[in-house]
Amino acid sequence: MTLLGALILGVAIYSCKKSFLERRPEGVYSESSLSNAKGINTTVIAAYALLDGWSDNGWNNAAGNPWPAAGSNWIWGSVTSDDAYPGSQPNDQVGVERMNRYQFEPDDPYFRAKFQTCYAGVGKTNVALRLINASTDLSDADKKQLTGEAKFLRAHYHFEAYKMWVNVPFIDETVTEYRQKNDVDIFPRIEADFKEAIDGLAEVSSFTSGRATKGAAQAYLARAYMFIGKYAEAKPLLQAVISGNKYALVDNFHDVFDASKQNNSEMLFVYKATVNDGAGESANGNWGDRLNFPNGNAPVTQCCGFHQPSQNLVNAFRTDVNGLPLFNTFNSSLANFTTDNFDPRLDWTVGRTGTPYLDWGPHKDDWIRDGGYCGFFSPKKNVFHAAQKGTLSTASGWSTAPNAIDVPIIRYSDVLLMAAECEIESNGNLELARTYINNVRTRAGKFVQGAGTTEATISAPLIGGAGIVNGTKYKVGTYSAFENQADARRALRWERRIELAMEGFRFFDLRRWKDLQTLVDFLAVEKTRRLQLYGATEQPTVTKLKYFPIPSVEIELSKINGDAQLKQNVGY
Repeated sequence: MTLLGALILGVAIYSCKKSFLERRPEGVYSESSLSNAKGINTTVIAAYALLDGWSDNGWNNAAGNPWPAAGSNWIWGSVTSDDAYPGSQPNDQVGVERMNRYQFEPDDPYFRAKFQTCYAGVGKTNVALRLINASTDLSDADKKQLTGEAKFLRAHYHFEAYKMWVNVPFIDETVTEYRQKNDVDIFPRIEADFKEAIDGLAEVSSFTSGRATKGAAQAYLARAYMFIGKYAEAKPLLQAVISGNKYALVDNFHDVFDASKQNNSEMLFVYKATVNDGAGESANGNWGDRLNFPNGNAPVTQCCGFHQPSQNLVNAFRTDVNGLPLFNTFNSSLANFTTDNFDPRLDWTVGRTGTPYLDWGPHKDDWIRDGGYCGFFSPKKNVFHAAQKGTLSTASGWSTAPNAIDVPIIRYSDVLLMAAECEIESNGNLELARTYINNVRTRAGKFVQGAGTTEATISAPLIGGAGIVNGTKYKVGTYSAFENQADARRALRWERRIELAMEGFRFFDLRRWKDLQTLVDFLAVEKTRRLQLYGATEQPTVTKLKYFPIPSVEIELSKINGDAQLKQNVGY
């Protein structure tokens, strides 16, 4: 079984001769050579590297490319949901097309690529933990901190696998036979790792470090609890993060996605992206999102047109005269950019024709590879500014797309919305939930995409969350009261979609809410709007909403004496 095929240790065999077989490998680090403070710290940093999904140079995974392993989960969280289409043109990355059409098959290499990356990350953390446990020159404080970081990362990688497949094995640092069964619920062990991380991690660290903190571990464990419906357990963890006053919303929503302003108070945990740092083609940038830029004549990268926002998502940004969502009628017609009101987050999330695209100039139809296939909208959150090209984007390689925009895994607005959801679902304080949701909405109304001709004019201020900018009417209001739990739940779920749109969360939110109907309704309408979905015969089902299929190759490789240790998920 190849669960841990990306460990940093290796064996080099130079000849069939016995003398060569007994040679110490050259250019390969052994555990003994790394079992010192410097080596251990380097190994822990290596475990962070898999957060972006760039494993084994990315090209050598099962899919032959890094996209299905992307740390942003743009395929698994957005393209499988009502947020996004695959984009580009027909038969370009057909694996992405299959996911958008709910054609989930066990032999699909996209599933195996994600599986491999999850366990490559697990493997790196286990190497680090073995070294930490065997170390003799680490101080007690450093040992506790590094153990906390490794346990946090191991929990993250296992949870990534858990939320994809649920029935997966837990591999710890003592395992030597990696062909493990997947018939035991691993959530308690994920929980235990996060709890140990909370106990061991420092309260805060430099925002520039990208390393795990107590607050990040508290928020992540809360997210994990919420995934299985344990709201009462999640609630105090989120309250601890909020009351600790270590994190806060930044004033401008776009600052979260501005490469020059990444190290800010909103980021609890991110993949730290860097470019032009000596790595080939800026391999430390956000490589998994390299395809997700305007195409054609776009001045940004000329490649590649994937991850296009859906019409359904664009319509969801429409608001009423009070600046509140059109819950029941948002998708009954196409958004009218001349007459409708819009939440300002629309134009920080979606590139649309005629509206400034950061400081690149107005978005144009000819920036789209095939508008008849997936429409004329472009992703925006992962795109760097024109003024940053070559400095905060890569200056070399086959495209300039990889950049220094961090991939947000947990940010403070998410914490506030998770805390609001806990209040709502645990029969708690609806007024407190309203406050948290309104905090997020108030921030959303402060700035909108400006004229965008220079770095200084990318953002335009709004007064009272309303105004007309670039010919578009913007209005975002706050909730005055929630009449009941159902009313509050509807507002919360809508807010999560708008705030976190195109960030890889949507499908997993629908999964944990068991909200299959939203996907069924989405597909029924989008089949009439976009060529990619015309004639789609597969349907989202309860099984597909519950979990993805275990990769069939991994099942085959798990055999011991002909008996597969991994069992396929029911329904596939």
